[in-house]
Amino acid sequence: MKWMKTLALFLFLVVLAIYVYFYEIKGGEKREKVKEEAGQVFNFETDSVTTLEIRSIMSPFYFRKESDQWLILNPIQTDAEKSTITSALNTLKNLKKEREFNIRKNELNSYGLVGTSTLVILQLSNGKRDSIRFGDETPVGSNAFANKADSVVFMVPSSAKQNFIKTLFDWREKSVTRVKQADIKEFYLKNPQGSFHLVKEGNDWQLKTPLQTRADNTTVSSILSKMEYGKANAVASESFDNPEQYRLQKPVYQLDMLIGESKAQKSVILSDLKDNLAYAKDMTRSPVFTIDSLFIKEINKSLFQLRNKKISEFDRDGADSIVVTQGDSMFTFRKDTSATWFMDGTQKVKGWKINSLLNTLNNLSAKKFLQENVASTSQYGLSRPERKINIFRRGEKILEIFLAAPKADLKVAFSPNSGIVAEVEESAYSNMKIVASEFREEPVDLNQETD
Repeated sequence: MKWMKTLALFLFLVVLAIYVYFYEIKGGEKREKVKEEAGQVFNFETDSVTTLEIRSIMSPFYFRKESDQWLILNPIQTDAEKSTITSALNTLKNLKKEREFNIRKNELNSYGLVGTSTLVILQLSNGKRDSIRFGDETPVGSNAFANKADSVVFMVPSSAKQNFIKTLFDWREKSVTRVKQADIKEFYLKNPQGSFHLVKEGNDWQLKTPLQTRADNTTVSSILSKMEYGKANAVASESFDNPEQYRLQKPVYQLDMLIGESKAQKSVILSDLKDNLAYAKDMTRSPVFTIDSLFIKEINKSLFQLRNKKISEFDRDGADSIVVTQGDSMFTFRKDTSATWFMDGTQKVKGWKINSLLNTLNNLSAKKFLQENVASTSQYGLSRPERKINIFRRGEKILEIFLAAPKADLKVAFSPNSGIVAEVEESAYSNMKIVASEFREEPVDLNQETD
């Protein structure tokens, strides 16, 4: 009957679909996974490795993980570079066989798997041990011979082997000092430029000596970042038995950092530069390191570099009135309730010109500090300034700047708010000059024909 043929065809299609799904799709995925696992040299998670042993022509190395830190226990006892260990373990975890073949035990030497081979041994947290031996590189291609049993040899990328042929310095942690920038609350810096004391207050750094003023946060951050991330070029000595040998009996540079709420002290001393190298010593650790000029450059800062160089700051967005006296002229700018600026009450002005003026004033910085804590403007040509700029917010004066008449290349500004007289950049001086025609917004001629 016709309906029975249709039913039989339907059941056949159902069976075929089930077969395709479970055998071809799901089974294919399983077979692919089995095939992939068969090509894997190791099966472990990097976090499960507790010890790593390497026996190579470089030296025997033995590493042990304690908490989240890797230690070198042989040939010396010191901290290991965590990223280097992690990279080596990931190499093993992801290592795949390129080709595998059987040999006789007496043929191992033909593949460099005795004598000068590199043996890597892992101890896992479950108590299991695993290992691999790297031999010679293959005559053709970028592979190396390796084995885990005497009767089977396989090929792996030669780069994997190179990850385990390293010097002691390659494996060890190279930080000159172990400190977190965020933990430093206060520090004393001595260098050829002077002696400085800086304290963090809130999110900002303050200079306490040789004068009390705001510090330049960016400069301070670069110094402390070097303390956290700066690396040594080499280890000059594992001990500090002879300071004179490393020019550290009278350090040219010294940084005493107070850490955390307890203000625990951590000190680093550094020598002068010679042949582009200096010596550094973290006083809480044994080794003496060598560092280069880039490290020294970050801590050889002057007072001018360390201090905040802004001579005027105000609530830029809150400003609603600007009065500029320039020679015999006076210009008044006011902002209406729609945030539109007008000059002398009626002339609409270009918003970007006002924003440029306000930005210049709010970021006005010293090219050179000339005098501080000034009560009068009698010096530097400021008794009769070329320009006076006053900023108001709701009728209250929030900034006042005097600009002296220029003398040669010298452009001088005075801020009564901060009491600072400073030389400023030519570009800033020019940006604070009012040229009425440049500020006016030209009216749009609605009758003008357009193409």
